[in-house]
Order: sequence, then C-alpha cells, then structure tokens
Amino acid sequence: ALGLVVYLVGLILTGALRDLRERSIGMDVPIALGLVLACAASAWNTATHQGQVYFDSVTMFVFFLLVGRFVEMTSRHQAASVGEALARARPAAALRCSSAGPERVDTAEVAVGDELLVQHGEVFPSDGVLADAATSVDEALLTGEARTVPKRTGDALIGGSINRGPGVRMRVTAVGEATTLSATVRLLERALAERPRFARLADAWARRFTVWILCGAAAVAAFWIAVDPARAFEATLAVLVITCPCALSLATPAAFAAATSRLAQQGLLVTRADAI
Repeated sequence: ALGLVVYLVGLILTGALRDLRERSIGMDVPIALGLVLACAASAWNTATHQGQVYFDSVTMFVFFLLVGRFVEMTSRHQAASVGEALARARPAAALRCSSAGPERVDTAEVAVGDELLVQHGEVFPSDGVLADAATSVDEALLTGEARTVPKRTGDALIGGSINRGPGVRMRVTAVGEATTLSATVRLLERALAERPRFARLADAWARRFTVWILCGAAAVAAFWIAVDPARAFEATLAVLVITCPCALSLATPAAFAAATSRLAQQGLLVTRADAI
C-alpha cells in the first residue's frame, strides 16, 4: 500500500516541482503539499503505532484526480483524432494520365498540372479542376454537407472529397501543404493547441485561489498552534485537501475538449478556440 501511495503521490509531486521551477503556483502545489504531509504523518504513525493513518484516503483522493485528468486527455485525443482522420483522407496513390495510359504513382509524386484519373468511389488526391464533362462529389468530410455536389467542366475539386459519379479526369492545381485539406488540418491543429479565453481566465483564478489556499492553511496552522497544537496538523491538512481547486482547473479544459470533439464528430470543425 505504501508503494502505491508513493507512486501516486510522485505523479502529483512532479507537476508541483515543475510549477515551482517555473516560479508559478499551480493546482498541483497545494495538492502535493497536502499529500506529502498526509503520507509523512501516516508513515510516522505507522512506525510509532499511534495516531491516524491516511494511506487509504490519499489513494482515493489521487485516484479521483487521475480519473479527472484521464477524462480530459481522452477528450483531447478524440478531438485530435479528427485531424488525423482528415490527414489520412488523402489516398496514398493516384492514377496519373500519360501517353502510355494511366499509371499508378505515389500521391507525393503528383505535381501541379498533372492529369489524374479518379474512378467512382475514389478520393480526389489533390486540389484541381474537373477536366471531363460532369460528375457529383461528396465533400462531407470538409464541409459537413451530406448531399453530393454536382460538378461541371472547369469546376474546382477539393482533395479528400469523394467522386460519386463516373470515372473522371482532373487537372491538379495544388499539392501537398498548399491543398485545402492540409489547410483545414492546420486550422484544426491550431484550435487544439490554443487555450480559449475562458480557460485562461479559469487558470488565472485557479492560481489566485491557490495562493489564498496556502495563506489560509498557514493562518489555520498558526491559529491551532496557539489554541490547541494537537489539532493543528489535522486542521491544516484538511484545508489543503478540501479547498483544492480541482474542479476549476480540470472541468474547464475537459469541457472544451469534449465540445470540440463532439462538434467535429458532427462535421463542424472549430478553428478558433474562442469561438466556443
């Protein structure tokens, strides 16, 4: 049990030490302080066979903290998986038209000006224009529009969209990072990397609240040392644990990540964090 507690506390302590090295007081600082005090007191009381032992409480408290962080990271990974799905939408190979007939080449070898043959149900590998008479295109991955879009000769085609009509030829106008699909992926990655204004506000309040917690704990300790020293440790420990701003610091980013992921699943990509 002691080894488990030491391992769990070490996860929180690492974050607290990182905050202190950066001269910032984050949520992990009062948590780590409370957990270290609880573990130290429990180890001492176990060795001396007297007083209270808090190993079970410490384990349960850290378990709930880690569950909260796991939920947050799961939501972030779900949102990030949308960008990965977009990046994988571009096919690995394409049929390039040449004098000898269509030849299969890697998509990376396709250049601006090439003519590609895209069969029914295949994905357009790059941005371009339609070189044949007509077709219909499924652009739901990028636009969220479920209905196919009719295309005529000379109409723009978006890489990553699907040809729902007969096999057609397209003339490539953009490749690689210059395509609409790549630009969309970059926008989504930017949104995931940004912290929205309300999340930054929550972090600011959490830092202020953490300072108040430490000051309050010091005041409680001073009061009980003067009134009843035997109760000073337990009272101070209770203040550090109960007033942890976990909900404020964890709920805000978790809610944002979950909202971004849910919107992306419904075809709506958030490109600016402050849009929510």
